[in-house]
Amino acid sequence: MRTNKGFTLIEIAIVTAIVGIGAIMAVSNLQGWNRHNNFVGFQRQVFSEIQEARSRAFSIRRQYRLTFDLDAETLLLERGNAGSGSTVWTADRATVSVPGGSSVDDIAWLRAGAGATPSSGTFTMVFSPGGDVYRLAGGVVTPLDTANIHLSNVLGETATIQLFCWTGKSRLSVGTI
Repeated sequence: MRTNKGFTLIEIAIVTAIVGIGAIMAVSNLQGWNRHNNFVGFQRQVFSEIQEARSRAFSIRRQYRLTFDLDAETLLLERGNAGSGSTVWTADRATVSVPGGSSVDDIAWLRAGAGATPSSGTFTMVFSPGGDVYRLAGGVVTPLDTANIHLSNVLGETATIQLFCWTGKSRLSVGTI
């Protein structure tokens, strides 16, 4: 009578293949989960920067501005040197970069029924101590009615941050394509 103890090579190969397939599935799910969480964090960070600019402008009585660099995909919060007509801007925080796999698609703005949707270059919003929001372009400050910041990621998730410029309040809407 033969008593073999241990595993055959075929049994070990089958178990190794099952573990390998499970590991591949776990890594791909983990990467998707990580991209989703980075995107959600970025949405909240942009929304928070808008709220911070509005709050600081009101409480400190100085202009604050948010500059979106749509090409480099960064966002910078800066403090002005006056309550209106600031000529010197100082970075208030470190530059926020868009996480990998996410993007700022464009910023659609409206003023008295006219507007544009730039998807490249820079877009600067100035928050005044009175609660109004303006667009700064080429040294010219123009009041805005609304601004919609469109964000997306490679997973097909989208978000829109809508800023009501006459009150400085904003709303975050999340959706999928």
